[in-house]
Parts: sequence; C-alpha cells; structure tokens
Amino acid sequence: MILRKCYALKRKKRGEEADKTPKERFVLFLDIDGVLQPLWAHDRSEYDLDALRETIAEHFNDPGYLKIDKWDIAAVFYDWDFISIGYLKRLLLFFDADIVLHSSWINYNNLENLKRLFRLHQLDDYLVDVTESNFGQDEDGTYRSKVTAITRYLEAHKDIKRYAIIDDDRSLEKLGDRFVRSPGKIDKETYLKLRETMCKE
Repeated sequence: MILRKCYALKRKKRGEEADKTPKERFVLFLDIDGVLQPLWAHDRSEYDLDALRETIAEHFNDPGYLKIDKWDIAAVFYDWDFISIGYLKRLLLFFDADIVLHSSWINYNNLENLKRLFRLHQLDDYLVDVTESNFGQDEDGTYRSKVTAITRYLEAHKDIKRYAIIDDDRSLEKLGDRFVRSPGKIDKETYLKLRETMCKE
C-alpha cells in the first residue's frame, strides 16, 4: 500500500511533456566503489585500456573521453556489476529518480566527465549533480566527509523530501534510516530496501 501511494507521486517519465502539477522529487545519493563496482572486480587490468578509450571516444563521437583517465573508463566498462546496474535502473525508472553522486570519484572527475562515464551504461540522464568534495579540510579546519557533504547538500536543496543513500561505508549510518548499506554491490535485498527507503516521508 505504501509503495502504491509513493508510486502515484512520481513525476512524468523523462522526455514526456512536463506536468504543470508540482511533483515530489526523488533522489538517490549514490556511491560507486562497493556499490556499482565490487571491490573485488579488477578485470580491467587484462585489457588494452588505450584502445578501449579511443574506441569509446570514436563510438560516441566525443573527444572528451580522451581526457578521462583510461583506468576510470575501463573500470566502468569492465568492472561495474551488471546485476547492480540492472537493479539501479529499475529503481530509477520506478521513481523517475535523480542521482546525486557522493562517491570519491567526484574528487578527481567533474560532473561533465562523470556523465560521460555513466553514459556507458545509459545512466547519464539520471546523473544530475554531485555533492561537495568529501576529501581534505574546510577553511576552518573541519575534516570533510561523505556525511557532511550529503548533510550540506540536503540543507541547500530543501525540495528533496524523498531520498535514499547507498554506500558500503558504515560511517554513513549517522545519516539515519535513509541510509542503506551495500554488501559490496546492489543485490535484490538491497534493491528492495532502497525502494522502501525512497518512499519514506
């Protein structure tokens, strides 16, 4: 019953004419390592990474790929878990949710290049933003963390009422019941927890 009520709050599908009636925004705060990319996945080291990068740049007719670290491209192409990607897509489609990335990948890739990487799995339209850097210190000496980055993002975006956070890092438990801990990738149980969490008010 809760899911049915939540489903009715979804916005129109991407690409459809916008509904003038205000709809609630659904957001997934997403990590990469230990969520989409299992920590034990290292197949990329067995391939010609320069050739892969050139092939992808040519395929998308986008020279921007040539400026992205070849190891990042290979990680996305070879080591992101297809089952995890499948469950992620189901979640995003169910809620027409946006992705806000809080992964360590944001510390060395800008949003434009991250969208290029997500394009390899047809996820680029869902990636709309990143949190502030979770590395280093603020000017006042406060150490940055994923917890502070997500907290500040939510404070700056009051329109986000329904959201879930997924990461394999236990320290994010401080964020409360919106946090779903990944067991290393997105399996069925994790997907169902995310779907339930996304509907919380």
